[in-house]
Amino acid sequence: MAYDGLSGLGLVYPSADTPLGQYVGLNESLSSIVINKAVDETDVIGWKAGSAACQQSVLRTLSATADWTLTVTYQELTWELLQHLTQEFAAASAAYLAKKSFDFQVPDTAPYEVASPFIGAGAAVATSSVGWTERGAYGERGPITVQAGAPADATAVQLDIAGSKLVFDAAAAGAPGVCQLDFAETNKQTIYVEDNPLAFLTMDLTGVICTDGYATENGIGFRVREMTPSQNITINLEADAPAPEVEYTMKTPTGKRSPIEFYLL
Repeated sequence: MAYDGLSGLGLVYPSADTPLGQYVGLNESLSSIVINKAVDETDVIGWKAGSAACQQSVLRTLSATADWTLTVTYQELTWELLQHLTQEFAAASAAYLAKKSFDFQVPDTAPYEVASPFIGAGAAVATSSVGWTERGAYGERGPITVQAGAPADATAVQLDIAGSKLVFDAAAAGAPGVCQLDFAETNKQTIYVEDNPLAFLTMDLTGVICTDGYATENGIGFRVREMTPSQNITINLEADAPAPEVEYTMKTPTGKRSPIEFYLL
C-alpha cells in the first residue's frame, strides 16, 4: 500500500528528539512524501477435509509484522538538515584544515591577476595548491608552484593573501586553472570529525494533505510518531539547489496499530 503523489501537501513540521530531551524543529520545505507499507504474508498449506486425494490447499494466511517506510524529498540542504541526515550534532573541532576551491582563467592582458573572496586571512601558502586544467603555451596540465613572492614565469603563482588575489606572470596569459586553498581553523563546526558526538534519536512528522475539496485549514491531517533515517540518503548536486532524498523507517509505538495516523481537520 502506498500513499504518494500528495500534490497538495500543506504545512509540514518535522522535528527531531535529541539526547538532551529537546525538540529541534527542521523547517525545511518538503517537495514530496511517499509512505509505503509492505506486509510479509505466509500461507499455511495442509490437507483440507473433502479435498481430492493428494491435493493440498491453503488453509489460512498468516500476516507477519508490517514494514513501514517513508521517503521524503527536501527542497534544499541546510546545515541543520545535514546534521539530522547524518544523525549527529555538529561539534567544534579544536584544529581543522578546511579547504576552499574555485576555477579561474588568467586574463589575456595585464594585470595578470585573479581576485577571489576565498583568498583571505588564514590561507596557508605552504599547503595550498594551484594548477592548470589544460595544456597550452604556458605549460603542461598539472600543478604549479605556489609562493609568497612574484612569479618569474608560468610555472609559479603568487598567493597574495592581503590583496585577496592570485598574481601570475605574463607567460600564463589566458591559462585556465583551479585553486585549492587550505585554512587552518579553530573551533570549526564539523560533522563526522570529532569522536563521541551527540546523536539524534528519533523524528516525528506532522502535516496537512490538501486534496481536492480541502483547503489547508480543513484538509486531512497526518502524523508519524516515530521514524529514523535509514542509510539510503541521496543528495542531488546536479540541480540548482541540492535536493536530499531520505528514506525513513517508521515504527509503530506501543499501544498503536500503525506508525501513521490520519485525521480530518
